[in-house]
Amino acid sequence: MDLLDDLFKYSGLRSRLLGYRSLSKASIEFPCTKSIGFHVVIQGEAFIHRGSKQRPIALKRGDIALMSRGCHHVISTEEKLTGKITPLSDFDKTITSPAGSKLTIASGVYQFWNSPVHPFFAEMPEWLVLHHDDMDTFDKLQSLSSLLSEEIVKSEPGSERIVQSYLDVMFSLIMRKIVKQNSSKKQTWSHAIHESSIRKSLDALHADVSKNWSLDELAKHAGISRAGFALKFKNAMGDTPLHYLTILRVQFAMELLSTTDMNVESVAFKVGYKDAFNFSKAFKKVTGLPPREFRLRDIEERKIAWRL
Repeated sequence: MDLLDDLFKYSGLRSRLLGYRSLSKASIEFPCTKSIGFHVVIQGEAFIHRGSKQRPIALKRGDIALMSRGCHHVISTEEKLTGKITPLSDFDKTITSPAGSKLTIASGVYQFWNSPVHPFFAEMPEWLVLHHDDMDTFDKLQSLSSLLSEEIVKSEPGSERIVQSYLDVMFSLIMRKIVKQNSSKKQTWSHAIHESSIRKSLDALHADVSKNWSLDELAKHAGISRAGFALKFKNAMGDTPLHYLTILRVQFAMELLSTTDMNVESVAFKVGYKDAFNFSKAFKKVTGLPPREFRLRDIEERKIAWRL
């Protein structure tokens, strides 16, 4: 099983191309309250401004910068912000001059509207910068960056769909890099999935969250004793197997409450609870809201224009 794909699926991932823009001189504000996003520099030099107390991040052609959920920032052609900062929502109304542009960037947004509860998201760095010159010659991201640049420069029929596809693949590859970087850090999800015995138990849990799992059954999947499994899981993940199962069930329930008309009782049964009371108790403990309030809030927030 592809565990990374599985957690994105039940975290409500929605993606959108923010566009590719040529700037002669401009500063654009990107709000990331509910989203993970990244920028790829196609030509020129960009500066990411993250706040007055942090130095701007300098990016050159082929460089990639990913920001995690909640990282507001400004992309500029200037190292020091001196002029007007244009909100992203207003930028398309401004006049740009591609012929004399100093910077061309491609940007994608990956929205998890309802705060994901899976532990992987807590492991994500606020910022991840991948410099083209530091990548291996055969790095897939480097190759995709070149393909992306070529597609944007040519701008032929179907380019927008192709660019979105390239960005989606790049996003998955960046997530893979994060998992690899964190795999050496004990008591993380990224470390746990690289422990072969623990990985087997995780595959089983993800494959059937509604099953009434016991430690004995999970230990059999792992191929070790019950006591040894519980200790090894805790050391690798930093959590207990059954609490992790609760997290998976709640994450799955969040997506069902947001995307289906199933009543709370049906959702409870679908994710592995025998009754709505125990489900609601577990759901509120993890998310801070009872399922019905969560759904009502979600319905109301669908009216917000920038929700994908």
